[in-house]
Amino acid sequence: VCGLLWLGEGLLGFIGLNFNDAFGYAFARQGVPCVQIHTPQRHIAQTRVMELALAACSPLYVVPGLRFLLLASDICMLLTSKMDLWLLLLAVVLPGILDAVVATSLAVPMLLLGPVGWFLSFANMAAGLVIVPLLHCAVRLGQYMLGELEDRSNYRNYLKEVEAAVTWAEKHQALLGNDGRLVLCGYSSGGHVASLYGLEQCVVPTNGKRRFEAVVLVSGIYDLRTESWEGVKRFLAPIHNMLYGDIIAADSDAKRAQASPAAVLQTKQQKDLDPDCTWWVLNAKKELMGLPIFEEILFESSTLVAGLKAKGATVKRAECG
Repeated sequence: VCGLLWLGEGLLGFIGLNFNDAFGYAFARQGVPCVQIHTPQRHIAQTRVMELALAACSPLYVVPGLRFLLLASDICMLLTSKMDLWLLLLAVVLPGILDAVVATSLAVPMLLLGPVGWFLSFANMAAGLVIVPLLHCAVRLGQYMLGELEDRSNYRNYLKEVEAAVTWAEKHQALLGNDGRLVLCGYSSGGHVASLYGLEQCVVPTNGKRRFEAVVLVSGIYDLRTESWEGVKRFLAPIHNMLYGDIIAADSDAKRAQASPAAVLQTKQQKDLDPDCTWWVLNAKKELMGLPIFEEILFESSTLVAGLKAKGATVKRAECG
């Protein structure tokens, strides 16, 4: 189960999905039959975090030319259709070229005009504070009219998608060339999905037959809860809450707990886990280039490991890379 923060398509998705495919090919080259599914798939055209990021960059709106690169990055990161290319051309490329040409051609005359030139130069820079937001709204309106801003109530059920993939693998053992044993693996947001699915499927078997020999989680996201955050993390909580709400509909404390494997393990409803199904929890020595706060927020796994052990699972934890 591959990751990429539950997002996909556009330039961001192109990079991520190719990386995900390379991850699967690495297994295949070692002779391991691999059935791979992607958690990333753009089911909403943007999140409110993207809007906040553009707003945070507003001081750059006064820089001719550069201000249009911000709009270009916003569109290209999630560009999915030919019509988006037209949006990019009409709302970003052409106005951006015109903006750069005007700023360049008027630079010297403005300086020669004294106070009037300085005023015109300042007005040209300040105009970006109006032009860029207007064009950004025009882009969003265009995406809405193209049907790319889907209903936020229509969220994908990733656990059902994993179930469909596992069922397919079980039914096609001959095609895959395997002996029927399955290992569930997921990384990043895929680790989040795989761990939730594993908690459902890797309980103590009642009929003597287990579904998975092992669960392998690589740099997964296991705890979406933010209500107990303190210090600097407390100021980041609203942004994470917004992101989780937009992407996977976890827009309340209760829903974030329900979507957190570490929290699910602490509930009475979670059944005991099969001790013969080994859980491998792998983390990089430095996640996200060693940014401590975000390492802890996104990839902290000690609570998950403790919960797995408390439910009787066999857990092996390691740092890699």
